[in-house]
Amino acid sequence: MKFLFRPYKKGFEHALGELENEIMQFLWDKNESVTAKSVHENISKKRNIALTTVFTILDRLTEKGILKKEKDGKFIFYRPLLTREQYVEEVTKKTLQALLEFSKDNVISCFVDILSKTEDLEKIKQLISERSKK
Repeated sequence: MKFLFRPYKKGFEHALGELENEIMQFLWDKNESVTAKSVHENISKKRNIALTTVFTILDRLTEKGILKKEKDGKFIFYRPLLTREQYVEEVTKKTLQALLEFSKDNVISCFVDILSKTEDLEKIKQLISERSKK
């Protein structure tokens, strides 16, 4: 799965463009394979967009490994490869792995500083304890 992490954005737009995000939210909510036409019908309720643009974004999401493209007769269907929750977990893991490779000591220190509330630190201690027993 490929993505570009944008720390200055919010929510799913940390890793998806604005239109990619809208399309993925629709696909995750649908929870079934859909055609580009059905995606276009939904997205065009909120913005003026060409069907060809929707095809381009769906193909881009497929190339990034976020969607699966399946041909059935003369129709092409798209479906998410991961649930919304799995996607968040994958983006989180890959982002943290990249940061740890960049500067492990700084990442750990900043992580603890940011999560310095007592309940967060207790949760970290609990997770460390659980993981060290494995």
